[in-house]
Amino acid sequence: MFENFVKAIDESLKESFEKGIEKGIFKGEKYMAINIARNLLFKRFGNKITPYLNNLDNLDIKTIEDLTNNIFDITLEDAIKILKNS
Repeated sequence: MFENFVKAIDESLKESFEKGIEKGIFKGEKYMAINIARNLLFKRFGNKITPYLNNLDNLDIKTIEDLTNNIFDITLEDAIKILKNS
């Protein structure tokens, strides 16, 4: 009986640890994507985009990736619109 309890605790801890690792990896990926997007947007649009760059934190990772993938095609107005709507 005690062995089952220990086994259940062990499995629960492993599951919690794995979920924590997954969350950490996701947060790290998002942090990196935000930094890349921030740098690319600033290089492309200069100081005009600066007031909106903090809004990157509110975007989902898919939108951030879309911004960076289309950095050469996007206009300043479109970038501001995306960042304002976050």
